[in-house]
Amino acid sequence: MYQRVQQRALGNMASIGRRGRQRGRAAGLPRPDIGILSDQFLAEVRGLKYKNVAAELLEKLLKDEVKTRSKRNLVQSQLFSEKLKKTLNAYHNRAISTMEVIEELIRIAKDMEAATKRGVEMGLSDDEVAFYDALAANESALEAMGDDKLKLIAAELITQVRKSVTIDWTLRESARARIRVMVKRILNKYGYPPDLQDEAVKTVLMQAELLCADWVPASFATFGVCGNVMRRLRSMKPWARGQEAAP
Repeated sequence: MYQRVQQRALGNMASIGRRGRQRGRAAGLPRPDIGILSDQFLAEVRGLKYKNVAAELLEKLLKDEVKTRSKRNLVQSQLFSEKLKKTLNAYHNRAISTMEVIEELIRIAKDMEAATKRGVEMGLSDDEVAFYDALAANESALEAMGDDKLKLIAAELITQVRKSVTIDWTLRESARARIRVMVKRILNKYGYPPDLQDEAVKTVLMQAELLCADWVPASFATFGVCGNVMRRLRSMKPWARGQEAAP
């Protein structure tokens, strides 16, 4: 009985997700529509008769969404991984009820949707959002610099780092050092707080490693260097990536 209910719920979710993506394509949206986390879907999950099924389905969906973001946006994947881990730990330790964990997971889903919409509202591409988030990860930097200046820095970082990326830059210390110097020069140019620069440079380089497979010439793809780096990052727990030693 339980498995039939779970399978039926999964089928309903897939249907809602397909409808959301179809609406997005029909409307000519520039990026995927995350209809699987839409208000309509979340309302249906909240209304499921078997609350433990609803909680398990939300957990699976949010973990999948975090995994997807970990391939493109380091800071967002860390942030949502931490939130998800904290909520699920509380649930599994019986600190919160099934209904409470459902509401908390729905809040996380809405935060994810808001993070996606924020990039559109700011007029940033997915890559620019990822670098913006890397720069704004420290709230003190965001307060000191403001959105507009961080957007300018993010755009320049993408342009300059992409030009500097070579097929083996992640493996050659001299290439990494050259890019570190360039990133720091850009941060200085815009007045990024000096005491926050070292952490920002480390985060920017880690973010660049996630995206480098899209930046190196396609003819180099067979070497798989960036792919190896990304597999290393993905094998780490997303919330632990920021603890990796500075390059």
